[in-house]
Amino acid sequence: MLKQKIPQFKSATFRPDYSKPELIKHRSAWKEVIRLNNEAKLRIYTVRNLEVVKIPYKDNQSPWPWTANNPRASK
Repeated sequence: MLKQKIPQFKSATFRPDYSKPELIKHRSAWKEVIRLNNEAKLRIYTVRNLEVVKIPYKDNQSPWPWTANNPRASK
């Protein structure tokens, strides 16, 4: 697998080819997810189908840790 052979691709992810309105919604949803996870300091939310959703952890599983980064200035 390419991600394992090339270290620079280790954390690479793919984003669908969105239309302009979908891309705006995608970025807005991730901005909200980052804000919510920063507040909780846990990885509780993610984006699925351009919507903010709560991650369905199993009963015996606790949310993963979340390292809050400094928010970037809006472009």
